[in-house]
Amino acid sequence: LLTSTPEIYPDGTLVFNSSFDQHGEVVMLIHAVDSGQPGSDGRPRSSPVVSSILRLWPRPRVLGVTPQLAPLEGGGRLTVRGAFFGSVYSRGVSFPASGVGYGNMSVLVGGAPCGEVVVASDAELSCNLPGGRGSSLVSVSVADGALTRDGSLDAALSFSLLYAGGWEGGTGRRGIVASSPADANVERASVRVGGRFSAGVRALASLGGALFVGG
Repeated sequence: LLTSTPEIYPDGTLVFNSSFDQHGEVVMLIHAVDSGQPGSDGRPRSSPVVSSILRLWPRPRVLGVTPQLAPLEGGGRLTVRGAFFGSVYSRGVSFPASGVGYGNMSVLVGGAPCGEVVVASDAELSCNLPGGRGSSLVSVSVADGALTRDGSLDAALSFSLLYAGGWEGGTGRRGIVASSPADANVERASVRVGGRFSAGVRALASLGGALFVGG
């Protein structure tokens, strides 16, 4: 879990370097030594060895969302799938018995807050989808005391106004392209949506946040 042996400075500050994206517990054996330098009676001393646990908390991970396509005005609930959203291992406490769930969590969709976050399990949460434009990054942030950690998934969701589907001749590729109005704040205004289609897409309809495909 650690790339080097932890050190404790004379002022009591613990310094350590953790391996990238690792988490778990490290048992440290601490042995304080007085070398007998000026300021003491000149005799070296050492304290008994004591043990202490250093816990490295995992960052939340975003693996996917539902829906992947949304209208520009947003609306409805966004389900985020991933890991380390809420459990004894990832948060240090079990699910609160009060029923209010884990607090101190925030979800951003394209930089906009996704409200009323509800943690269903360590691997799933949901929130009220805000509006947006184009292909959007979804990030989850957890704040426990002074420790804040986050995880994100780029291009997880596309806010779209126009959908086009069909068959790309000569390549055999079939699918859907979702597009939204572009402006200076939208990096990508359109996104190709993957899917397994046995034939070219001939009809599309967007209703209630769902996209219906016919072919």
